[in-house]
Amino acid sequence: MKLRPALLLLILWTTPILWLIYQADAGHARWIFWRVGQIPGGDKLGHFVLYGGISFFANLVANASTVRLLGRPVLKWSVILIALATAEEFSQLLFRWRSFDLWDLAAGAAGVWCLGLLAAKYARKQAVAQRADPVP
Repeated sequence: MKLRPALLLLILWTTPILWLIYQADAGHARWIFWRVGQIPGGDKLGHFVLYGGISFFANLVANASTVRLLGRPVLKWSVILIALATAEEFSQLLFRWRSFDLWDLAAGAAGVWCLGLLAAKYARKQAVAQRADPVP
């Protein structure tokens, strides 16, 4: 079985993020968040980039597949990731050393949506290029 590059990148991008979430929930990563907090806008930028990166690679792996939501086509993995990001942000209410922040959720959702759309554009461009490339 051949591992597609986008799947490998998704795994490599997501694994440290999952580790970081686990460490934060266990109360062992406060120093990381303190450091990020020293950068103006660093926390929100981090949510945008980290969740957006997962969205980019997940939507590439899924070839930008869509589902209908309220009668409109939306990227399936972007919807799933926004739901997961929402659950993760609300789960912070259960830990005294974590803090729920609606703006963190908004930044993560914006990253998921924007980079998901970028992945869809890239996937469409690749599909057009493959159709235009004659098979020898």
